[in-house]
Amino acid sequence: MIKRQVAFLLLCFFCFSLLLAQDKTFILTGDTVIPSSPLVWSFNNVQVMEQGAIQLQSKDSSTVGAADLLLDFEQEPILDTSKKWKIQKEGAMQLVSQEKKFGNRSLYIKAPNGKISLMPTASTIFAPNTVIPSFTLDFWMKPQLAANGEIIFLWKGSRQNGKNWYTQQISCIILQNRLRVNFINVFFNDTKEQLITLSALTPVVPDVWAHYCVTYNAAIGLLQLIKDDKPEAVVYVTATGKENGKLFAGLMGTTISFDLAPNYTGFLDNFRVTEGETESAQSKSYSLDGGSAVSPLIDLGAKDSILRKVLPHIVGDTRLVVISYRLSNSSVSLQDSDWKVLKSNGVIAEKGRYLQLKYDLFPDSSGTTSPIIKQVIIEYEQNQLPLPPKNITVVPGNEKITLYWTPSHEPDVKGYVIYYGKEPGKYFGNDAREGKSPIIIYGAQITSFTLTGLQNGSLYFICIAAFDDESAIQIGEFSQEVNARPMRVVQ
Repeated sequence: MIKRQVAFLLLCFFCFSLLLAQDKTFILTGDTVIPSSPLVWSFNNVQVMEQGAIQLQSKDSSTVGAADLLLDFEQEPILDTSKKWKIQKEGAMQLVSQEKKFGNRSLYIKAPNGKISLMPTASTIFAPNTVIPSFTLDFWMKPQLAANGEIIFLWKGSRQNGKNWYTQQISCIILQNRLRVNFINVFFNDTKEQLITLSALTPVVPDVWAHYCVTYNAAIGLLQLIKDDKPEAVVYVTATGKENGKLFAGLMGTTISFDLAPNYTGFLDNFRVTEGETESAQSKSYSLDGGSAVSPLIDLGAKDSILRKVLPHIVGDTRLVVISYRLSNSSVSLQDSDWKVLKSNGVIAEKGRYLQLKYDLFPDSSGTTSPIIKQVIIEYEQNQLPLPPKNITVVPGNEKITLYWTPSHEPDVKGYVIYYGKEPGKYFGNDAREGKSPIIIYGAQITSFTLTGLQNGSLYFICIAAFDDESAIQIGEFSQEVNARPMRVVQ
């Protein structure tokens, strides 16, 4: 019976030891906030998605002039980020993340259920009675049908020339599987009405993203339709139709309406009007230079904790992600440490307290897809604080108290710390010749210590703790408090 009880107690002790030593986990995502860290997340050309996932930032940086209108379709409600147009949604449409050219979303709309109505409030290009400057109107389009008669956008206005009023129109439609842009009475030759048409050469392909760009150079009257960086239609808005001819006057009247996708089914992204002329567009969703993210400092809780594994959850090609780490017992020296590249299996097995991670992400060779880091699981074993010594006894004497204890049996104990004072739990004593409280003594096998120079008749409260490192002392739990009163004659 006694043997069974002993075996049971040993089993309980073994299980308890395993419980103390078991690995801990910390889950790190791009929206993780660590209040104790002096550093926050640092992002370079990456963005934080839903649930803290990190991927490369997708943005179109090809704009060369100031934006007069920019619909990036990144948020609800849909806004003009240039803040020069009033936006009103009419009918059914949605911002979707499944299909996009840049950013996190694009606009999906299905004819004839909806459209976006635009009205200028501070536009410099579409202001009434404005001489048309050089401009660029461009957008990304992925039609589902590319049906004949679909309308991508339609601007209507009116202007007075003498006693006559002229209806103006700029339209972008699909006819015979080609994109066509019409300018009606926007450019004038004296009093004659003018129709200028730009017709694309290549067909509109359903379910394929394409970039369309209309540019106007006011200095020479050059009007172009460019598809995917290739000119498809060129017109000189001059009396001769050539570069050196007399320029037709371009004048915007009062906007009556400007509708985006009034009869169109498919996706649109980055619809914009900018000042100045550009013929090229950024075709890659992600920069080939990639991007990076650096985490805050992660405190593993104790000096010389064992970092076992760093396990990233990556969606996409793992070869396009490089994860590095640095680990130190000092949060200050950590920031000067070199980065180490994480092994493919995530195993580290190094000691330290403060951890920092760095992610380097790269797109595929075409710049169309980005890997996504959903989260990183950090497995570590926290270095346990040493247990205090046991069986503490005190023997008072003349102006002294001698302490005896059973030493801590943990292998990494380096010594003990003596706390003393004249009130329970308040160890601020300063009258012992050995020094003010706390007093540090080195030696794991020391079993006694004497405080001398104490005041006879005063009651002293004492406790002891073990520490387990010599260079940067890590103090464990306090022992049970004991007390004694030094006397000249001890009864």
